[in-house]
Amino acid sequence: MRLLWFSPPVYVKAKRPATRHRVSHLEGAAEELMSWDTKGPRWTKAVQSCVDAFEGRVSPQKGP
Repeated sequence: MRLLWFSPPVYVKAKRPATRHRVSHLEGAAEELMSWDTKGPRWTKAVQSCVDAFEGRVSPQKGP
């Protein structure tokens, strides 16, 4: 499977408070999102954006 790259990279909130991870590809963003303990509306929107990109409905370059 080829990686789907972000340009520019995006930042995903990490488990530690006030910490973000710089992510340069879709797979890394999805992995970070799956580690979240609290999964509210923002999490749902971010995960749906990842799924849409994985399935080719949107480009990883296109924001939500």
